[in-house]
Amino acid sequence: MIAFQKRFVFIALNFLNKILDIIRFAFWPCSRSKIPEKICIHRVGQIGDLVCAIPAMDAIRKTYPTAEITLLSSPGAKEIPGAKELLSGSEWIDHIWIYYSEDINSFPKIIQFIKTLRQNNFDLWFQLPQNLTTFSKELRNMLFAKFVGVRWATGYHLSKMAIFPRTQAQNPKLQKEVLRQLAYLKKLNIISNKITFPLPISEIDKTNVYHLMQQHHLQDSPVLALVPGGKRPANRWPVERFAEIAKRWISIKGKVVILGGVGDDELGESITQPCRNGVFNLCGKMNLLESAELLKHCKALVTNDTGPMHLAAAVETPCVVAFSARDFPYRWYPWGQQHEVLRKDVPCSPCFLQECPYENRCLTEITVDEIWLAVKRVMLV
Repeated sequence: MIAFQKRFVFIALNFLNKILDIIRFAFWPCSRSKIPEKICIHRVGQIGDLVCAIPAMDAIRKTYPTAEITLLSSPGAKEIPGAKELLSGSEWIDHIWIYYSEDINSFPKIIQFIKTLRQNNFDLWFQLPQNLTTFSKELRNMLFAKFVGVRWATGYHLSKMAIFPRTQAQNPKLQKEVLRQLAYLKKLNIISNKITFPLPISEIDKTNVYHLMQQHHLQDSPVLALVPGGKRPANRWPVERFAEIAKRWISIKGKVVILGGVGDDELGESITQPCRNGVFNLCGKMNLLESAELLKHCKALVTNDTGPMHLAAAVETPCVVAFSARDFPYRWYPWGQQHEVLRKDVPCSPCFLQECPYENRCLTEITVDEIWLAVKRVMLV
């Protein structure tokens, strides 16, 4: 049965991708401009999605050094941080154009959005493919680029299907998201010789972090960062176990910083209160790039599967991750070899649910001792 499922998914994906390729060629039969003046990179998603796409965007910039590049992105709702908060100030992107779900929630708004984009006269349009998408969404996105009037577009591709997810999760050829994006570009002869994450951390960000470290005397002790939050409840390791990790770190004369958004403040307090001294709740008190700068100065990060995990990997800070089994394994693991990812396979994985009906069994099976031993291991790397 498993062999049949694998074969079915393989044939179905190839068939659907061939159809997408045919439609794409029908829309844009001309060859790609070798010296484009204007390029649009379309990448939707939140912090993790964007950080994982930075090497691909950087490769496009290096391939077309003289082009005017616009990043078109949406985090979803307005209150969710995205490309604006992460990449504003980047020297390798000329323009960042953000739209939100409420900007395109009616037909008149979509028409106006398309009319505005048409004025840019893009020569090339690179959609960086999403991990979980559908044929209808890719066709919709292709039609959108066609109506915008771009001269050539690419990036319409399916890598996974909703059917037989457990069989697909057991595929040993799964790539990390960073490599998946680069592999797609490689087919277009856009090649990255070195994977880099050029985050636009400013001197102001560095100064703010320096003063914060001075204020809390963080430079005097080894610092462990914790990220107990996450946008999905199904991704969150029990917060009381983060508190236990904090206690153990303090017992070896270390200090702990807790990172997250404004909505994670209560989670942070539930860790600081039982630990008292040596733990600093910084949830909601730092912007994304300040958090990345602070992570540079941390010995390690203990985290759920979150955007800050990818930020830490981008600045080469070792991560110890309590990884939910709600998604496919490996694809969203942090970039680099210095990390420890703990993921427990359970029969219901992957489920892709926002909230687990089984009390997050895949995460609760990860013990404090396992995480603590992983922290010790990454400290030796």
